[in-house]
Amino acid sequence: GSLDDLTYFSPSLGVLCTGCARTGDFPQLSPLAPEEPAYLAALATGDWPGILSEHPPALRQRAERHIMDYVQWQLERPLKTLTTLEKEI
Repeated sequence: GSLDDLTYFSPSLGVLCTGCARTGDFPQLSPLAPEEPAYLAALATGDWPGILSEHPPALRQRAERHIMDYVQWQLERPLKTLTTLEKEI
């Protein structure tokens, strides 16, 4: 699917399209901001200049929260350094 189809986030699965989100009972399912899939794709491809210049801080913070939730879910435990990182953000 396209980035336009990616509209939800689940810490257990990551980013989901609308169709997949409707088919299951996913814990902590939350809608993505319209620009968030493109931002996450830029992160995944390493488009660092574009990440900082093209996206507002509020969007970056929202996406960072989703990434941290996903990592903690996958590790099955909280990150000890997370509180330190959150203070710096």
